[in-house]
Amino acid sequence: MCKKKLNKKTKTTPLPPKKTCGKLVSCTASFCFVFSLQKYVVECLSTFEEDPEESEGESASHPVAQGLRNAFMRLDNDISTEALPMGGALYMEALEVALSGACGCVTHIEDLDLHVANVGDARAVIGQTDEMGNWTALALTNDHSTNNEAECARVKREHPSEDRTVIKNNRLLGQLIPLRAFGDMRYKWTMNDLKTVVSILDTPYARNIIPPNYYTPPYLTCDPEVSFHV
Repeated sequence: MCKKKLNKKTKTTPLPPKKTCGKLVSCTASFCFVFSLQKYVVECLSTFEEDPEESEGESASHPVAQGLRNAFMRLDNDISTEALPMGGALYMEALEVALSGACGCVTHIEDLDLHVANVGDARAVIGQTDEMGNWTALALTNDHSTNNEAECARVKREHPSEDRTVIKNNRLLGQLIPLRAFGDMRYKWTMNDLKTVVSILDTPYARNIIPPNYYTPPYLTCDPEVSFHV
């Protein structure tokens, strides 16, 4: 998705749902969430557009960086809230989405300034030419997986007593490849929330929802890494 100002108007262009939603199960629900993210990005950024010089572009406290982070976290909170039981009942379509997951990437272009927010292994790539006119591809994002040493260190810092189990077989809790993502609430909800869902589902397979060595959730985050480029 790309957002930029054109003649004082805001333009947003989402990727097609199948490409944006990754592993999300329900096409109807996931399609709605794609446009929710678009809406939240616009809303969170619109409050900052009058003062783009408030802080340095590369700073994590820059209004654009904060706006992108708020939009990601707001959508993830929606996914969680809609899937949790209400009155002892589950909304199954919302639960399917919440127990699935998706990586995501959003860019914000302001003149020559470019902010990129991403979770997981969704990548932003820009093409550039050298003096000879040859094109090369430049990655603007970092993958959030166990191949990223900084990400592994972050997860282990957040769970210092679980060094042997929090990342196992190059996966989060031995199961999940991305270390940041939308959804995948089984790695974010409290143990009590997960047990409640399992109890309501009451099927032989429901107990598999709870990951092994699940002691200090959340293990997964949707807080994006925001990078700045000029």
